[in-house]
Amino acid sequence: MSYRNIFSRYFSTPKQIVAFSLLMGLFAALFIGGLTSLALHSKRESAYNLLSRDISNYLDTFFKELHATAEGIQPLTMNECERVSGELTSRAAFNPNVRAFLLVRNGIAYCSSATGNMEMSMDALEPEININKTVDLAIMNGTPMMPGKPVIAAWFLNPQASGRGVFTTLNVNLTPYLVFTSRQQDISSMALVVGNKALTSYSPDVINTDELPPSPTRISVLNGYPIKLYIYGTP
Repeated sequence: MSYRNIFSRYFSTPKQIVAFSLLMGLFAALFIGGLTSLALHSKRESAYNLLSRDISNYLDTFFKELHATAEGIQPLTMNECERVSGELTSRAAFNPNVRAFLLVRNGIAYCSSATGNMEMSMDALEPEININKTVDLAIMNGTPMMPGKPVIAAWFLNPQASGRGVFTTLNVNLTPYLVFTSRQQDISSMALVVGNKALTSYSPDVINTDELPPSPTRISVLNGYPIKLYIYGTP
């Protein structure tokens, strides 16, 4: 029996033919729509992966350069503040993202690039920083000279002298990250997370991580540094 005869046998009236045509059209629309949706999802996933990688590379380069600068400052921790404060101030002046460099010995910050001589325990300055670690980070609500202006604090232990190291506070500027997000309109926001605190692209204040939106689209961890990047967008 030919295909035409089979078709005529089961769809012998105009209504049946119209119904069959509509049904086939619906199936075709659903099939094409499904393929289109799959293609868009795949494209969006690739864009998220690229964005996450680009920002992670940016942060990795930034912290490696900061670490290298701190290594150059470490010899100053072997001197009294009066002898090295000028050089410390100069180092800070050539690092636009640095609010201040502090020299630390035996748990006491004793010299600042911003104020010179000082004496403040690291526990009082930032209790979340562990000065026994080679590198540690924290998010602070502000500094004694600039309260209410959030910073990322970074600690670098002097590998040559026990109990000494460099503490630095970094001005927070999320503009570079917002430039990255302009590539992908499905991105709604992002956050930098250290411990239980976060800095976000939608608030000027430090927030607790339990206040962040649930289920970020991407989470990137920076190797060697206790900081994470959360990206939020369309799943």
